[in-house]
Amino acid sequence: MIRWTPMLALPLLLSGCVIHLDGSSCQSADYQTEEVLLLSASDLRRFEVKADAGQLLIFGEPGRSEISVEATLYSTGPEAEDHDFRLERRGDTAVLTATQHSTMGCWRDSPRIDLVVKAPAGLDLTVDDGSGDLEILGMTGALSVEDGSGNLVIDGGSRLVLDDGSGDARVRNVTGSATIEDGSGNLWVSRIGGDLEVDDGSGDLAIVEVAGAARIEDGSGNLSVEKVDGVVTVDDGSGDIRVRHVGGFTLVEGGSGQLSLKEVTGPVSLN
Repeated sequence: MIRWTPMLALPLLLSGCVIHLDGSSCQSADYQTEEVLLLSASDLRRFEVKADAGQLLIFGEPGRSEISVEATLYSTGPEAEDHDFRLERRGDTAVLTATQHSTMGCWRDSPRIDLVVKAPAGLDLTVDDGSGDLEILGMTGALSVEDGSGNLVIDGGSRLVLDDGSGDARVRNVTGSATIEDGSGNLWVSRIGGDLEVDDGSGDLAIVEVAGAARIEDGSGNLSVEKVDGVVTVDDGSGDIRVRHVGGFTLVEGGSGQLSLKEVTGPVSLN
């Protein structure tokens, strides 16, 4: 007689053990520690952040005299050296490193670091982020951000250069120009104080309130543009295009989808 083992019993059999697959071991990164790093911001002009995996929150605070980093580190064990985590000064630049020596883990429980960072708002900020949600709020200096995967929110900055891989992204309140390259996921952009340039791969794209001109290269997904003082130039692959209250409109190339134009005060060119 063939006996069938109920699948509901499987988690009980696996609980608390190390699983071996093809000769390699898999350990869950469920050991958690808390750490705080502090660095005086005296004479600093720039702040560079390199983070591999985990949630990253950066808050800019006017008048703040130091950078503080509150971290939750997830490791495979109490003695495991899974991380490179440090905050140091290099001339007029503060450098935060929060990376993993190894990404080996069980399913989604790989080593990672969740970070809450508070910094003087006026520092120029450069971020290289691997995976996990990223929020940058209240910074007033120049922003340069490279983000791999995960949802993204940027609120602030005197100018912005953004390279975003996958995940939904929201960008708002940049006082100067913004250049955005977005891979996949929906993208919302609002209140840009200068010119805007967007290269968007896939996903819906919405743009509202741009003080300068807007140049948009859009792959797939619907596109909505409203309240742009300058000329809007669009090179579109597929999806509907809706344009309202802009200073002019040029369609370099339109793929599939409907085009709707209203309240265009300047010249219109449909190539």
